[in-house]
Amino acid sequence: MIMKNRIISYLLVCIIMFSYIPVSSAQEKNFEIPITVSEKNGISVSGVLQRRGVPFKEGQVFDGKDLVMEDVSGKTVPFVAEPMQYYDDGSVKWMRCSFSPDLKPYEIKGLYIKNGNDNGRGNVSLKENADSIEMTNGIISLRLGYRGIESIKIGSKELLPETGLNMYAVTNGNMGKMKGVELEVIKDTDLYAKASVSGRITDTLRGEICVTLSHESDRIDIEYRLNSQRDEVISSTGMTMDYPSEIIGTVSEDCLKLDDIAFISTDNTKFRGAISKKDDTGFILDGQIVSVAPIVNNTSFNWYDGVTRTNHLYIVPNEKLEDSYKTVLSPPEVRISAEQFMESGIISSTQLAAPAQRLINALHWASDKLDGRFEAGSIPYDINVDSNICSSFGTRNGETEFYLGYGYMMSEDPLLYEMITDSAESWADVVIYKGGREEIYGANRYRTGETYGGERFFTSHPYYGDLSGLYMAYIISGNEYLERVFKDAIDYMYKNMYVRTNSGKYYPRRTLWNGERVTYATEAESRYLIQTRGFYLAYQLYRDEKYKEAANGIISWAKKTQTDRGFWYQAYHDDGRAYVQGTQLMPAAKNYIYLYGIRGILEMFEYEQTDEIKEVIENCADFLCYENETFGPGIWHPFGDAKEYEVNENDTRGKSPMSDIMAVDVLYCAYKETGNERYFKNMLSLLDIWICAQTPGGSGAHQIGKKGYSPQINNTVGQNLTFLRRCNEIGKLIEENYDYVVSQGFEDLVVVFGRNSQNYKADIQVEKYSYPEIIVKGYESDNGTVILGMNVTGSTSGDYEKDINIIVNDQGLWQGIENKISTPYTVELQQKSEQYDLIRAIKRPVYVTELLTEFKAQITEYTSQKVEITLYSDAVAAFSIKNGLFEIKSGQGYSVNKNGNVITVTRGGNVLANADGELEFCIGADSKNEISDMWLKNNGINSISELPTGKELNAFAQRIFGEDMFPDSDLPLKNEDAYGAVVEKLAKEQELKLKAMGVWGTEITVPALPENDEEAVKIAAGELEVKYDGEMLASDVELLKEFIYDTKINWTSSNEAVLSNEGVLDRNRIDGETVTLTAHISKNAAKAEKEFVIPLKPKEEMKWRTKVAFNDCKFSIIPQKENFEMNFTVIPDKEKVNALVGITEGALGVSAMSQLAVIVRFNPDGYIDAYNKTAYTAENSIPYFGGKKYFFKIVVRPQTQEFDAYVTDESGVETVIAKNYEFRQSAPSPGVFDTVYIPAAIEDNCFSMLDNSLAQYAKEPKPEFYKKTSELGLKYGRFAAGKIYLPPVNDNKKQSWITQKRGMINEFNILSGEGDSGTTMLYCVEDSEANSITDIAKCLKLTDGADKEAYITGREAALLLRRINYYE
Repeated sequence: MIMKNRIISYLLVCIIMFSYIPVSSAQEKNFEIPITVSEKNGISVSGVLQRRGVPFKEGQVFDGKDLVMEDVSGKTVPFVAEPMQYYDDGSVKWMRCSFSPDLKPYEIKGLYIKNGNDNGRGNVSLKENADSIEMTNGIISLRLGYRGIESIKIGSKELLPETGLNMYAVTNGNMGKMKGVELEVIKDTDLYAKASVSGRITDTLRGEICVTLSHESDRIDIEYRLNSQRDEVISSTGMTMDYPSEIIGTVSEDCLKLDDIAFISTDNTKFRGAISKKDDTGFILDGQIVSVAPIVNNTSFNWYDGVTRTNHLYIVPNEKLEDSYKTVLSPPEVRISAEQFMESGIISSTQLAAPAQRLINALHWASDKLDGRFEAGSIPYDINVDSNICSSFGTRNGETEFYLGYGYMMSEDPLLYEMITDSAESWADVVIYKGGREEIYGANRYRTGETYGGERFFTSHPYYGDLSGLYMAYIISGNEYLERVFKDAIDYMYKNMYVRTNSGKYYPRRTLWNGERVTYATEAESRYLIQTRGFYLAYQLYRDEKYKEAANGIISWAKKTQTDRGFWYQAYHDDGRAYVQGTQLMPAAKNYIYLYGIRGILEMFEYEQTDEIKEVIENCADFLCYENETFGPGIWHPFGDAKEYEVNENDTRGKSPMSDIMAVDVLYCAYKETGNERYFKNMLSLLDIWICAQTPGGSGAHQIGKKGYSPQINNTVGQNLTFLRRCNEIGKLIEENYDYVVSQGFEDLVVVFGRNSQNYKADIQVEKYSYPEIIVKGYESDNGTVILGMNVTGSTSGDYEKDINIIVNDQGLWQGIENKISTPYTVELQQKSEQYDLIRAIKRPVYVTELLTEFKAQITEYTSQKVEITLYSDAVAAFSIKNGLFEIKSGQGYSVNKNGNVITVTRGGNVLANADGELEFCIGADSKNEISDMWLKNNGINSISELPTGKELNAFAQRIFGEDMFPDSDLPLKNEDAYGAVVEKLAKEQELKLKAMGVWGTEITVPALPENDEEAVKIAAGELEVKYDGEMLASDVELLKEFIYDTKINWTSSNEAVLSNEGVLDRNRIDGETVTLTAHISKNAAKAEKEFVIPLKPKEEMKWRTKVAFNDCKFSIIPQKENFEMNFTVIPDKEKVNALVGITEGALGVSAMSQLAVIVRFNPDGYIDAYNKTAYTAENSIPYFGGKKYFFKIVVRPQTQEFDAYVTDESGVETVIAKNYEFRQSAPSPGVFDTVYIPAAIEDNCFSMLDNSLAQYAKEPKPEFYKKTSELGLKYGRFAAGKIYLPPVNDNKKQSWITQKRGMINEFNILSGEGDSGTTMLYCVEDSEANSITDIAKCLKLTDGADKEAYITGREAALLLRRINYYE
C-alpha cells in the first residue's frame, strides 16, 4: 500500500507538536459538557454519526482517552474524543468529539461529555490489506480498493456487482474510471472508520473516494471528489457501476432503489441546473449501467486546472431508503451549549444581542438560495433580505465562515453550522488551487462564481485568501478534508510571502497564473494584513514557529508602512512608494482597505501583546478617532479629508457603516489594552451608527453614496459580519460601564445590548419614505425600548433632507425625538433629518391617557430626579407616569408644575401615586372625565342619559363617526353587549392596533348539523366566500375545494385566461372590468351553485426607468424557458447615456452588469451595441439621440445560449445589432428568463423603456386569510367543527381565550359549540386574566373597569365614544 507523502509530513508536524507539549496530569476531574440532540422527522434514528469540535478550558483535559458520553439517565453513548488543538500548557483546546446516539421519534436527548471509564465505544473494525481496506460494523461490511468500492455486504449477501462502484469522467466521448494509486486510513476507531482511495481517471483528472462506516449504522457515507491537474473539457462525471439485472428499481430526483440496495444523492437537487440542463443530471440509467452525475452530464464543461468539487452519496439497504432519505435531508440537530464556548474562553458571553440575531436571520433567509450553481452551498458576499438580493457568489471572502463561527457558538444554531461547513467545503474545493503547477499549489482564487474562467479566476489575492474561515469550519466540525486544504493553503501563503520584499519587508503579494508563467505583482495592498490571522491560527494549530514568524513579519511590514498619522495607503510599490490608482493624481487612501486588513492583526493581539503590535494598533486607533471626530460621525468611504483623497476610482464617495463596524473592532482592542477613554467613546459612536444603519433584514451598508456623488448603496452582509466577533465582548463592556455609556449619550446601546435583547414587537410604519432611503427598526430588552434608524439617501425620492414621520402602534412617549400625540394608543415620531442623520428614540414610562385634540411634545429630561416634558402646542390631556428610573411608589407624593410650555415632575408634593403605582395628572383640565365631556360638547353632544339605550348611542355614533356601532335597541345596554359590539368592530378593522395592545380576534362559526344533503349544500352555499384584499382583485385567490359538511366544490371561471379555475390571476391578460367565478357545490347527489362577480384591478401604464442601483431597475417579465422573442421601445434622455438592457433569471440576485446573460447597450460613445460572450460589439453601427424612439426585437435561444438583437429607429429601418451572439461568459446561466434589468453605469434616469411585450404586471401577494385560524384548528378560515384546543401559553406568554357568545370554551380550554351553533367572535388576549368581553375592553382602554353584568352608564358611554375615536 502506498501511503501519501502528506501523511508522513503530517506525522512529522505532530512529532514536532507533541515534543513541544509539556506532560501534565493536573487534569480537571469533575465536569460535564452538555450537548443536545433532536430528532426532527418523527422517525427512530440509530447509528447516525455526529462529529463536532468541542472546546475545553485550559488545563481541563490533556487527551481524550478518559472522556465518555452519557445521557441524562447515565447510560453510555458510543463516543470517541480526539484532540485537534492544544493550549500552551499542553492541555486540549479543541477536541473532535464523535458520537452516535439512538433517538426516538421527535426525541430531544440531553447528553453529557465527562470523565469516566470506557464502557465500550462501538463495534466498528478496520483491516488494512496490501491492496484494500476492509471495514465492518456487524451490519454492513465493505471493501475499498484500487477499483473504488469493490464490495458491500449485508451479512453474507453481496450487494455490488463484481466491478464495484467507482468514479468516472467522460472526456472526448470516452468514459474513464478511476484507477486507484493510494489507499489511506483516515480514522480507525471502534465508533467509526474512515478511509479513502485516490487515483487517476485520465492523465489529467484525479479522483478520490472517501468512505465512512459507523457503529450500528445501516448507511455508508461516501464523499467523492474530482480534481483536474490541467484544464480538461468533460461531458459527464460522477459515480458508476454495472447493474446486470434487467429490472431497474424506482428512481426519484435524489433516490434510486434497486433490488437490494438504494442510493441517496441530495447533490442531485443541490447542483441541478448549475452546469447541465436540469433534466440531464442526477441518476443516469444507461442500458445495464447505473450512474449518478449531480453536476455535469451531457454537457461540455471546462473543468479548469486545480479545481475540485466534492459530492456526497449514501448507500443503504433498499428497505431503509425512506427513513434514511429523511435523515439525510434533515439530520438530527446537534446543539453544543453556548456556556461551554464561554467557559472555554472562545466567547465572553452567551448573550446574543438582537442586531447579531438579525445578521444570523439574514443567513437563514439565504440558506435556501445557495444551490443550483457549481459552487452550491457557498455563502455569497451580498445578502440583502430587504431588497431580496442573494448574489455576488464570486466574491469569496475567506473571513465569512470565521465570523459566522462566532455566531454559531453564541446561538447554538444548527442551520448556521451546516451553512458554515457547506460553504467551507465549496471554498476548499474551488477557491484553493490543487492542480498540477507546484509553484501555486494551495493558492486562492481572487474571484470565482460568475467569473469562472475569467482573469481573476487565475489570480491569487491574499486578502480574499484569508484562511480563517477554513480554520473555523475545521475546528467546529473536525472535517479532515478542510484541515488538509487549510494546511496546503497556508503553506502556499508562507511560500508566497517570501518571494521578495515590499517596502523592505517580506509580505504576501498578488499572483497571476493565466498562462505558462506565474507572475507576481510589484505592489502590495494594506488589506493583505489579514494574513496575520491565518498564520497565527496555523501556529496555534500546528505549533510550527515558522507560521508565527511569518505573522510577526507582517506586523513588521505594517509598522514600516503605517503613516505617521496611523493609516495606510491602499497599496505600496515594492520600493515603498504609495500606489496611485489609474488616472488619479493622489495616492489611494482608503479607510475600508486597511480596515479589511488590520483585523488580522487584532486576532493575533488576543494572544501576543508585543510592543510592535500595540504600537500599530494604537496608532491606527488614534487615526480612526481623528477621522470620526473631525469628519464624522462615521467613517468615510474612501477617506475623511476630501482634499487629500476625495473619491474611489469609480468616482464614488459616501459614508461606510461597514467601515464603522471594522473600526469598532480596532477601537475595542485598543481600549481593552490601554483603557484610553477616547477609544471607548469613539467606539460607542461608531457602533451606534452601525446599529442604526443596519437594515431590518440584518445587512449593513458597504457604502452609502453622498448627495452629489454616485448614489450607490450596497447593503450586504460581507465584512459587516465582523460584528459577530466582538458583539458579546462589547455587550459585556457596555454592561460593566452602564453609567458612563449613558452619560456619553448612548443609552440606546445599553438597551440594544441589555439582557433579553430582542426586536421591538410593536408595529412601526414610516410615512412617505421606505427602504433603502430610510431605515427604521426597534429593539427592547430589560433595559428599555428604543427605535433606531438612519436617513440613508434621497436617490429615489430626491429628498436627501427629509421630514420623517414614524407611526408607532404602541402606548408611551419617546425621548430624543418629537412626539405627535393624536390618541393614547399610537404616537407619531417626527424628525427633520439631513442625509446620514441618525434616528434615536428611547421609550419612557410616560403615557398620555386622555386628550382633547392632538398636540406635540417631547420628553426633554428623564432622570432619577425629575421628568421634564416640553409641549410644542397647546394641550388638554391626562398623563400617567409609571415606575422606572424615576421611581414611582404607591401613596408617595409628587410635585407637578407647568411653567410656560414645560411640565416638570419631581418628588415631594401633593399629587399622590395611585394604588397601581402610577402617577396621574391632567394639563388643561381637572380630570379625564372633564376632557371627555369637553370632547363630547365639541362634537355637539351636551349630555348622555344615565342609562343610554342602543338607539341613543347609535345616534351619537352616527353624528361622530357616520355609522351605527351598537345593538339597535330601545332598552339600556349591558356592558357586555355595548363593549362587545365595539370590540368586534375594532378587531375586524384595526387589527394592527389591537395586536399592539395584545389582543387578536377573528369571527368563527359553529355550524349546525343539516338534516340531509340538500340542506348541507344549501347552507354551504350561503356561507361560502371568495376572499381577497382591497376592493379590486390584484392577487391570486384561494379557492376551497372542500367545505363544511363534507361538501365538495368545483370552480369555473368566465375567463380562464385571466383567472383560472384554480384561482391563479394573470394580470397580463386582463381585458375587462370583472370576472365571474362559479362555485359548483355538491354532496353526493345534492348540488348547488353560487356566483361571485370579482372586480379586477386594471393594468398600470408601463414605463420603466434606468437606475444605478440594481434593485431599483429590476422588472418582471413573463417567464420564458424555450426560445422567445421580446419587443420593447427605448427613449434615451440624451446622447451618450451609458446604460443597458439585460435579461436574466431574477432568482440569481444579479448585482452587476457582468452577471447579465443577454445585453444590449446604449454605450457611452453614443452608439447601440450588444455583448457577445466576452466583449461589447455590434454587427452594424447605429447611433442614438436623446428624445428619439428605438424599437427593439430580441430573440433569445436558451438551449444554445445565443441571441439576436434588432433595432428600428423612427425612420422605420430595421438594423441588425447582434446575430448568434453568445450569452455573457461571466454571467450565471439562467434556468428561466423572467427578469429585465435596465441599469445605468453613472447616473439614474438615462432612458425609459416602454411597451415591453413580455412585461409581467405585478400581482399583489396572495393573502393568507386562513393561515392564522388554521393553526388553531379552525376549518376554512372560521368554522369550528369538533373540539379545538386553545393553548393557554404561547412564546412563554400566558394567553386568555374568550368568545363573545358565552359557554363555548370549557375549563380545559376546549372550544366547542356543545350543541349551540352560530357565528361569534373568538378573542385571544396576551398576558391577561381576561375572562369576558368587558375585560377585553379594559385591556383595550375602552373602559377603566366596567362591570360586565351591569348596564353601561352615561359616564362610561361618554368615555367609550371618546376612546373609539382614538382608534378611528
